[in-house]
Amino acid sequence: MKRRRLLALIVLCMLLTLFPTTVLADTGMLPPPIQSIAVDPIRAAACAEVRLYVWTAEPEGANWWDEQFTIADPGTTNATVTPEGLFLATSPGIATVKVRLYDEGRQGNFEQDVQITVFEPIIITTQSLPDGQVGVPYAVDLEATGSPNYWDPVNDLPPWLELHEYKGTTTLKGTPTVSGTYQVNVEASNNYTSAYAYLTIQITEAATPTSAPTSPTGSDPTGTDPTGTDPTGTDPDDASGVKMTQQPPVWRKGSNESASFTSNADIKDFLHVKVDEEIVDEANYVVKEGSTIVTFKPSFLETLSEGNHSVEIVSASGSAYGNIEIKAPTTPKTKPTAKPGNNLPSTGESSGQYPWLALLFLSALLLVLRKKRMSQQRD
Repeated sequence: MKRRRLLALIVLCMLLTLFPTTVLADTGMLPPPIQSIAVDPIRAAACAEVRLYVWTAEPEGANWWDEQFTIADPGTTNATVTPEGLFLATSPGIATVKVRLYDEGRQGNFEQDVQITVFEPIIITTQSLPDGQVGVPYAVDLEATGSPNYWDPVNDLPPWLELHEYKGTTTLKGTPTVSGTYQVNVEASNNYTSAYAYLTIQITEAATPTSAPTSPTGSDPTGTDPTGTDPTGTDPDDASGVKMTQQPPVWRKGSNESASFTSNADIKDFLHVKVDEEIVDEANYVVKEGSTIVTFKPSFLETLSEGNHSVEIVSASGSAYGNIEIKAPTTPKTKPTAKPGNNLPSTGESSGQYPWLALLFLSALLLVLRKKRMSQQRD
């Protein structure tokens, strides 16, 4: 018995010496040979160094060690990698990396090529936002490199601000309603990566409007009628030279006519219009070139009370001042009517009383003549 056991042990040692992997695998002492491996990450940003590592192998239960990495094909990325797996590419594209490791189940080396996608990183180049003012429309474009496909707010935007994306341009826009400092956090992303920007907007109080100067009598100090076609609508403290060059003299209620004002400011600088120091909704007027022509709609003018109203065309280059006089509607002429109790007919009208008066007068005359004739006959 002892001799048989010793003989079997000797045979096993010989088999292990000649075919160690096969024998151990058959006896369940070695893991299964590797068929494929997976490397992480398979995407990397250009000019950003990342470490590659083998994170799994198929089939399940396979075992390995001593990973080695080399560049098999840098592709368009100009990539490099260290044996330990530090990967760096300088431009977007595809790089092929050869991975070699020791396969315990095979009792030898296993090799496989993996592809690393290199993308351009997203960098939000808008690092600050300009200040704004209450009541003044606010708009600023957000810019980034790396071709982001999506822009999203990270948290809630101020209630007056919206994020608009149109034809590749992303804009923050709105009209501030309350002064203060607002936090605006945005994310730019694509299918590969994302980037974040944490920005602030400072909103100041609305500027105190400056009315056009008038003399104590209410007329233009230069002697020009402010309601004429050549008004002097310039703030004396404004060195921009912006002024009102045309405005209507009066506007009468019920006329269903529009009223146009012209500022010599460039139309590209136009911001908004004020009437009686209040910003007018854009739906109530039309703006066109030449230089800046603002035409109020009749429906808006009807809402103004009778009397004079100040008009201010506000542009980035300055403000033009003018006014408009609203008059009551024209009273239509009516045909006069006779007062009660007046029996005299109007000119051109007939009356049934005239024939009766004539008959009465004629009868009285005949009676007098008859009496006179009878008196003569008696005599």
